[in-house]
Amino acid sequence: MKMAKRILSLVLVLVMFASLSVTAFADTPATPYVQVTVENSRSGATDSWTVAATTGKSVEFALEAQKGTFYPDWDPVADYYDPSITHDVLTSYGRVGGTMFEKAGFDKSKATDVALLIAAGYDQETIDGIQWCTGEYQGYGLVDEDEAAGTYTYIYAGYDWTYSSTKSAKIWDYMCCYNVQADEIIYLKYGFNVTEEWTQGNRLP
Repeated sequence: MKMAKRILSLVLVLVMFASLSVTAFADTPATPYVQVTVENSRSGATDSWTVAATTGKSVEFALEAQKGTFYPDWDPVADYYDPSITHDVLTSYGRVGGTMFEKAGFDKSKATDVALLIAAGYDQETIDGIQWCTGEYQGYGLVDEDEAAGTYTYIYAGYDWTYSSTKSAKIWDYMCCYNVQADEIIYLKYGFNVTEEWTQGNRLP
């Protein structure tokens, strides 16, 4: 009788452990997958979701495969080394019927943009002193110029989609060119980003 009670107790413990295990891991998708996070936005909205990925297929393929639930929008850009080749750049992404999080350059007239740039380390006086571009080059700011030397120093600030993974802290490949590995998690993030200053030999319009 005692032995039967011991066996029953052991079975109950195992059942409880199995239930806890299922609960703990129920929301964790199988790898590979894309973890999407909206960290901040001009509207103040945030969000997060996961998208299944396919081993050996691109990140773009993963996003396109879920187009009925989450809608990605792309713009073609010419390859830096071979302009005859084009790649897709993610410009907008979000839930179908919900908020779309779009690529957008810094706008000095937007209080949220100014607050986020201040949070990134730029004070109001510095922001006011930068010559900010509009139109096609919205978000680019002329920090300094040396007309005699013909050099111009810029920064870029704005809302963008960037990605990394458990395999790489920073991925420079276009999403159409990066193939996901079997045990990889892709971290796709949207938020306000500020580049380091750089100097070039031409002035932006």
